[in-house]
Amino acid sequence: MLKSCFVSIALTACTLAALTGMASSCSAPALQTDASAPSPAATLTLIAMPSMADTAPRDYPGINNAVAFHDGFVSGSFPKGDAGFDTLAAMGVKTIISVDGAVPDVQRSSARGIRYIHLPIGYQSFDDKRRLVFVRATRDALRSGSVYIHCHHGKHRSAAAAAAVAVSLGWSTPEAMIGRMKVSGTATD
Repeated sequence: MLKSCFVSIALTACTLAALTGMASSCSAPALQTDASAPSPAATLTLIAMPSMADTAPRDYPGINNAVAFHDGFVSGSFPKGDAGFDTLAAMGVKTIISVDGAVPDVQRSSARGIRYIHLPIGYQSFDDKRRLVFVRATRDALRSGSVYIHCHHGKHRSAAAAAAVAVSLGWSTPEAMIGRMKVSGTATD
């Protein structure tokens, strides 16, 4: 498992600045160091998303095989229990797109303010019509924030869908996205 970057900050107006890398433009929020101490603001543990520079998938609590296909667009495994949804919320994910056939856990996602879109596909392939549905869902969802696309293991279907979206939106080349699929562990056959 690769080390994640964890930063605890109080929820203030500076949270947005911290997420966008402009934390120096605001006063530093007080860190809550004692969990038993009362705090006027709830704390949020931010978790860095995988980056395009990663050469191996990342594992997080409740999330496996997370791989970036564009800034703010990550593919991986289904979120496992509260830990998985907490991790996605801490990454700043606002929308989950499931390409898995399993019924999504909408209750856990909506409890964290995360929208869930279910667009299941099989293991063999998906047609151009389905690719366009993925593209539109991703493009529209990114307007609200980061998007996490998943299948069961995060190796095949979600990686293929993420690569198709990235190429279709002009973010990357097919060759580069084949490389990202290899990072995800997508089978070559």
